[in-house]
Amino acid sequence: MKQAILTARALELLAELKTASDHATKSKLIADLDERGVKASAIQKHAGIADYELRHYRRVYTKLTPEVFSFFQQGKISFSQAKVLASSDLAKQEFFAREAIAKRLSVVSLRKRISGNHNGKFIRDLERLSNSYSEQTGFDIQIIADSKNEKAGKLVISYHNLDMFDAISEKLVGLPKDEY
Repeated sequence: MKQAILTARALELLAELKTASDHATKSKLIADLDERGVKASAIQKHAGIADYELRHYRRVYTKLTPEVFSFFQQGKISFSQAKVLASSDLAKQEFFAREAIAKRLSVVSLRKRISGNHNGKFIRDLERLSNSYSEQTGFDIQIIADSKNEKAGKLVISYHNLDMFDAISEKLVGLPKDEY
């Protein structure tokens, strides 16, 4: 009965989707079906696509910028790379896509590049600075770079007992423990 609700064009698109072999075509066809109001269950039933696959295709065509989707359609980036890029910040997608194309990044390398904007030298510098602060203060200090914002991070001072906590508090606030 639900099949009768589908338009002739929607049925044509579903048949085309069922036989499509490349991911870019499937993403575009699913976008066309969504625009026509075809429900996910109908797409799954008529095209033989699993729920998780449908969600991946939808995410790719809804979350990628037009330029990056164009790279995907041209075969310059893979479906797996497109899925990774779809989960990244819109403002940086094209930069990361172009970098993936130019450097022929694997999906794992692309994912690491997107999730951690810091280079190895910067991380090593923070570790050296953490060690220096720890030696100077006598406290366990870590400096951790933020993975999403290259100008942010955390300064973590660990304590292992209440005496250490009191000593840290005294250094930070400048008051003996009896006064805070």
